Amino acid sequence: MATVTVTKQYSTASGPAIGSAWWLNLIEGLALLIFGILLVTSPVQTFLAALGFVGLLAFVAGAVQIVAGLVMMFEGFGVGLLSVITGLLGALLGVLVFKNPALSAYVFIILTAVWLIIRGLVSMFSGGSNLGLKVFAGILYLILGISMFYNPVARGTMFVWVWGLFALIEGSIQVALAIRERSYYKAFAP
Repeated sequence: MATVTVTKQYSTASGPAIGSAWWLNLIEGLALLIFGILLVTSPVQTFLAALGFVGLLAFVAGAVQIVAGLVMMFEGFGVGLLSVITGLLGALLGVLVFKNPALSAYVFIILTAVWLIIRGLVSMFSGGSNLGLKVFAGILYLILGISMFYNPVARGTMFVWVWGLFALIEGSIQVALAIRERSYYKAFAP
């Protein structure tokens, strides 16, 4: 008589379950929920704080890139100079964000408006399937982008609130996934 071995396997809609690491989704979800609450309740302060972190990251990454570029130049790699230039730009960006966060926020809002307008035009004229949806999305991008030019600070605040609502929704989804993954893991773990 042959013996059959049955292994318990489980998966989620997006692929294999993460098993014992379910808590990673929980941490991500809780962090997103906290960030979302801060963005919705204190949008300007949270945005400026996030901008400060981006400035710090740009400065540190720029400094590291400068050192890496100098090492590459010393070792004869042709991209060393480009790495040094990129590093200098990153470090300069970091310094500018710290010296004038309000101006940096304003520039970010204006660049976002420009990006939204370009994205809207690309969406509208890209062709292909789902053209009606692309045109609709393109019109929405255009409206939001153009409206951000008329009152960048107010539209920027609205943009931060939307970002906050997205973080709240995504955080809730991640927490729900973590709970689901934990229950799968407990039920089916070897």
